[in-house]
Amino acid sequence: MRVLCGHKVTHIEVEKGRATAVRTATGERIRVRRAVLADVSAPALYGQLFPVEVVGDRSARIFVDSNGIRPS
Repeated sequence: MRVLCGHKVTHIEVEKGRATAVRTATGERIRVRRAVLADVSAPALYGQLFPVEVVGDRSARIFVDSNGIRPS
């Protein structure tokens, strides 16, 4: 197992309901096998990092309305 710290993640890629990679602020794509550990708030995770099609448009709107966070 490898744990990377200190990378600003801008997007979590999902295939068939599983996280498969993350994109960093520097543009690097890091593939994942088992898990993504995210030390962020739930609104940031579901409203910014996951694609809208994963969490659903309704959930994304709730995060925008209640937290002022724009979905990706």
